[in-house]
Amino acid sequence: MQEITAAYAGGNLHGLLQLELEWLSGPSGDSTRLSLDKLRTYTELLKQQATELADEVQSLQLHPRYAPLLVDGPFGVPTLIDGPREVERLDTMTEQIRSALERLSSGHALEEVRGAVREYREAQKRDARAGRWR
Repeated sequence: MQEITAAYAGGNLHGLLQLELEWLSGPSGDSTRLSLDKLRTYTELLKQQATELADEVQSLQLHPRYAPLLVDGPFGVPTLIDGPREVERLDTMTEQIRSALERLSSGHALEEVRGAVREYREAQKRDARAGRWR
């Protein structure tokens, strides 16, 4: 019982499963004698538990505690922000803005403004084309 308590307290799933197999095998301690039916039943139970845990993890994403991390996804379905990917995206944007500010402070300011206007116009055209296809 102490081994079970220690394994549980330490989050040692492998140890817990090993102790359970020892218990299932009986006093002989020979876990190889477990019948194939018992092993299949045990495996099926573990699969069910894994499915239940996956469902629980999925539902936790919609918990009110995480509301600030939800954005409107496709078809109005809430989507959880991928933190690391969002950090990378924002870091890239920050670096682009920093570079643009440096170019605006240099002798290449006119080129930077012209490039920004060109990108803006191209984005407007893309948005207009996308609007026609909706």
